[in-house]
Amino acid sequence: MKNFIKIRELFFPMAAWAFIFVIYFSFTWLFNEPINVLTLFLPVIFLFFLYLGYITTKKSYDNPVHIKKDFNLLIFAIIGFIPVCIYFFSSIDNLGKELAEIREEHMEQASGDFKDSIYNLLFPLLMFSFIICNFNNLKYKIFVNILTILSCLAFIPINGGRINFIIFSCLYLAIYFHKNFELIKKSYLKYFGKFTLALLVISILGAMFTIMRTGVEGDTQVNFMSKLPHINNEALNYLGGSQFGIILIFFINTFYDYTGGCVYYLSIFTDTSDKISYLTYGFYNFNFLDRFGVINWMKVHDDIDHLYYDYDIRYNVWATSIRDLSIDFGLIGSFIFIFFMSKLMFISKRYLHRSRSAQLVYFMSFAFFLFSPFHSMFYLTKAYGLGFILAIILLVRYKLKKGLSV
Repeated sequence: MKNFIKIRELFFPMAAWAFIFVIYFSFTWLFNEPINVLTLFLPVIFLFFLYLGYITTKKSYDNPVHIKKDFNLLIFAIIGFIPVCIYFFSSIDNLGKELAEIREEHMEQASGDFKDSIYNLLFPLLMFSFIICNFNNLKYKIFVNILTILSCLAFIPINGGRINFIIFSCLYLAIYFHKNFELIKKSYLKYFGKFTLALLVISILGAMFTIMRTGVEGDTQVNFMSKLPHINNEALNYLGGSQFGIILIFFINTFYDYTGGCVYYLSIFTDTSDKISYLTYGFYNFNFLDRFGVINWMKVHDDIDHLYYDYDIRYNVWATSIRDLSIDFGLIGSFIFIFFMSKLMFISKRYLHRSRSAQLVYFMSFAFFLFSPFHSMFYLTKAYGLGFILAIILLVRYKLKKGLSV
């Protein structure tokens, strides 16, 4: 337990899992919902394999070497931003259309599109520049961050803009937590409060975006009331059954979905996953591989969502990285994956101040573990999975070139 407190790569994931379980237990108590016992053990096993990766990796680290300011990173960021512009301007014929209409048109046309391929191939360059510039506090950081924000904003009217915001926010927080570990550890309650407040604000913004897209009476909005009718009816009666009351409950539901709800959805999956009679062997999380036609990623995605229909839960159910990895590898395989990824993270940490490719692998891995209670970073976007594979290739190339031992 001492190692979990002293080592940031162990402390933050454990704190994140503890955070969502506090929310989960609060809601299950409030709504008198049963607790799935198996779900309580899965995060413990997850953290054990994370710890196993730590204790089986050599702990010697290199002396810090300052990485000089590199103009090439700004060039990489600009190249990574170009396909965003192509994607944006070639996907919107009429900016006056409703957001929902634009998004539906895009979803119908985007699958297998050339501009979609270019985006997924080049966008990791922006991601790489973002990581390196922010960690090393380089001169061109402000320009790279502006391009990052613009790339997220450009996608909001089309599809996935909020996902890009999530990806870059997770990477930024991983860098911030790494740099400020000792400070956070001394006053973790203050940071816990700030993190909770930030999630509440994000939940409100997310709820507002969904209401703008589908209206107050949309299926997503009434979803929470379908799951927990006995409580919601009381809440609505207390609020006078007003439209404001419905919106307020939807805000609460959004916060729960992004936090403790992830554990609730994991427990449902562990109870119903026998309905999935196949494994996708990495093609679900690393869904950029879906372009090779091995599986139909969208069909798998829909099949997983259908498991939740009996519980009146629909549309993009996020349920921790354990669920998403087990879709690919099964429960046992997912924990083996966690072990090797943990080793990769701690190996890359050894060369964190000497190799930019090690920084890429480390922070993409650290962000994955940090936000594993909420979702799988690989699953969220094709660009993240492709970027992670490319970062590993760059790290191996660096190690071969420098002759460094693992």
